[in-house]
Amino acid sequence: MSKKICLIFGSAGQDGSLMTRYLLKKNYTVYALYQTKNLTLKELKGSKKLKLIKTNYSDYNEIIKIVKISNCNEIYFFGGKSSPHYSIVNFTEALVSHVLPVFNILQAILSVNKKIKFFNTSSSEIFKKSKKKFNENSPKNPQNPYGLAKLDSYSLVKFYRENFKLNCFSGILFNHESKLRPNNFIIPKVMKYIKDGKFNKKLVLGDLSAVKDFGWAQEYIKIIHYLMRKNFNEDIVIATGKSQKLSNVVKAIFKKFNLHWKKYVKFSNKLARPNENKYVYADISKLKKLKMNPKITLPKIIGFLKQNDLNK
Repeated sequence: MSKKICLIFGSAGQDGSLMTRYLLKKNYTVYALYQTKNLTLKELKGSKKLKLIKTNYSDYNEIIKIVKISNCNEIYFFGGKSSPHYSIVNFTEALVSHVLPVFNILQAILSVNKKIKFFNTSSSEIFKKSKKKFNENSPKNPQNPYGLAKLDSYSLVKFYRENFKLNCFSGILFNHESKLRPNNFIIPKVMKYIKDGKFNKKLVLGDLSAVKDFGWAQEYIKIIHYLMRKNFNEDIVIATGKSQKLSNVVKAIFKKFNLHWKKYVKFSNKLARPNENKYVYADISKLKKLKMNPKITLPKIIGFLKQNDLNK
């Protein structure tokens, strides 16, 4: 059996934290890397298989040192600033946080051991505006700095795979939720408002006419790990293939708590994202061929988020 040692960049975020927990259960030795505080994994600090390491992702010498010391055979990148809205006002930081670490990781793999497998997290934000379903070959033309950063890192992975024959691929992830999702995203924002119960103030939201594909992060993590272990070596869309209008999403959440959403919500144009791709539909044909298409869609997601079990 092949060794089970991995590096996880972005272990303090939603996806990195979930992957860390999942792989520890799979008896991996996990080097969980982070740049600031890592409070999401604090209760796991006693695990002998977990190595929590504060790391500067922009420092190539640090990265190559950890790759050598760990003797890892898998690397996952879930790092970078994940908010499109944040990237608009922090362009340089958003760009550097995604592109430079991925370059450093690929270069380290090339220098240390070309057999190391690498997964990079990309995003539906890389695509050109369209009402058609997005697949791996859809035209790319991001509408915000976050999307541009994700496209640049996606292109880097493709370049190293094709030119240096590295075993690396990008998962083009559409929206995915969990109890670790930050409250500046719409579903956790609505859930927090309801659970806080401060109904004397209305919930302020932006344009709810947009259409998005929402999945369950834990399920996506399992798909990513499955692809990694199967030596998958192609870029792939990871989504449910079932998009929802945001107004219907908000309505469904309030209904789950026996509340009528229009009584509590007001709208502000200040929260609108300029040039947003409002219509996001996923073509998951490649996932279906692998029989890995997600089964958890919006009704179950809302039910899970209403519960208090982090591991659900």
